[in-house]
Amino acid sequence: MASFVEIGFSIDRSSFPAGSICTINYHYFLQCDAYEIDHSMGFSLWCEVWGNERLGKKMLAGALDNHTLVAATNLQQTRSFVIQCELLDDRLGEDNIYLLIKAHASNGVMVQARSPLIKEHF
Repeated sequence: MASFVEIGFSIDRSSFPAGSICTINYHYFLQCDAYEIDHSMGFSLWCEVWGNERLGKKMLAGALDNHTLVAATNLQQTRSFVIQCELLDDRLGEDNIYLLIKAHASNGVMVQARSPLIKEHF
């Protein structure tokens, strides 16, 4: 069964007169097993942006950067997407934002993994 071995991300902010856009740059390594590789299994992947609150977790944005991959020995990916900074603003500087990456295999199996909490201010 596939599993995420490594996930990381960073956030860059660009300010415009009409507001701010944040670019989320992320990378992951999806490790596939021999069965998935031999059968050229497909994966649908997407990201969710989450934030910690004092009383629990809150999804800030979901189903971002939808993409598909076919099982291979090395599925290391570097990708990015943009989001309105106002969705993140109340979490910034508190080490409270993380990504949840989900992969749905063509055989119906779902795997997901969480990135480390963001540690940088911008």
